[in-house]
Amino acid sequence: MTKENFRSRFLIAIDKSFNYAKKFVFDELPSKFKFNLYHREKIEKYLRLNVDEVIEKLYRDGKIPRWININVAKIDGEYTIFACAYSATFTNDDNMLQFSDEPWSPFQIGGPLMSEKYSMDKKFYLEEFDEEENCIKR
Repeated sequence: MTKENFRSRFLIAIDKSFNYAKKFVFDELPSKFKFNLYHREKIEKYLRLNVDEVIEKLYRDGKIPRWININVAKIDGEYTIFACAYSATFTNDDNMLQFSDEPWSPFQIGGPLMSEKYSMDKKFYLEEFDEEENCIKR
């Protein structure tokens, strides 16, 4: 996959995740975005990146993660903050990507992050999200 194609898919995933989250939260989500990247095994963590910085971190010598989960995590001032957890395995073979039948592969679109006390059948307010630990504070 080319870097341009990866970028295009990332932009589609951002749009889908953002619009999906808006269906479930009362919060007004700002249309400026920042991204927190979390390696699946918490080996790497990058906070408050822009789109270009995400691309630079995840597109490595023509290889990309096999999967990337993207979710709206919180609002911070003028930004909607997304959590992006990614696979430890990088590949240059598009057939190895999960969700390969989707035009936004390798991204998996998830709902906004919420605690267990909520369900996706009712709207809720985003809870306090701990960026360092990549989890909702209890």
